[in-house]
Amino acid sequence: MSGNNMMRIYNLKIIFHEIMLGHAPADREVYQRFIQAKERARDEAAAEAKGDELASLPIEDLEKSGWSVFHKDEQGLLIYNYMVRGVFKAAAEAVTGTTGMTAYRSKIDKFLFVTPRRIHFQRNGKFITEPDGQYERPIRVMTMQGPRVSLKRSDHLDPTKGEFTLSCRLHIMPLGRTEISEKRLRSWLDYGDWGSGFGEWRSGGFGRFHYDLKLVQEGEDAEKKEEKPKKGQAVESTAAVK
Repeated sequence: MSGNNMMRIYNLKIIFHEIMLGHAPADREVYQRFIQAKERARDEAAAEAKGDELASLPIEDLEKSGWSVFHKDEQGLLIYNYMVRGVFKAAAEAVTGTTGMTAYRSKIDKFLFVTPRRIHFQRNGKFITEPDGQYERPIRVMTMQGPRVSLKRSDHLDPTKGEFTLSCRLHIMPLGRTEISEKRLRSWLDYGDWGSGFGEWRSGGFGRFHYDLKLVQEGEDAEKKEEKPKKGQAVESTAAVK
């Protein structure tokens, strides 16, 4: 098979150097309404995803209004893979003038895929099961009665408490190999170091990161040749990222 017809696969490790804030509302009803609005024009897979995401919200009795949290399952705190593509889209929008790429959003949707669906936070080779604390700040909002100031609270992970990471795999489809080159991927990831990162209030400098990007193999059988992780290893949820 021609090299141009093969999928390109990368291992990506995100190493945070700034605090990351929780990204999901603690109030399940608020989150459910948000997802329902997004899925009206989508298929049954979207409905299944909605249930998955609702199930991964913390069940603790929180003072829910104005509180954002991390998704969580039996292994620990996590993000979903679409958030990685969202970071790429935000970066592409910011640097598209220098990369010369057009229709970047549709090309990312069509040609760049991220696995696994659930990507868990890790620290010292172990899953992170609880946030490091809460970050509170006042926010100014405009209401029908005029401007108001309220308190916003977010669970957070703090790199000063110990380096924390996310690891996943990027799959570049054959038709996207030219547009989504490694050089372009790195330009988007570089933006996450000094521009906009992951999680809530990214414009405030939260969630910024360094990264390690490695080409696994250029071929359809790359995943088959990857060594499977041993049972109990933290990399189970991250497709055996090395």
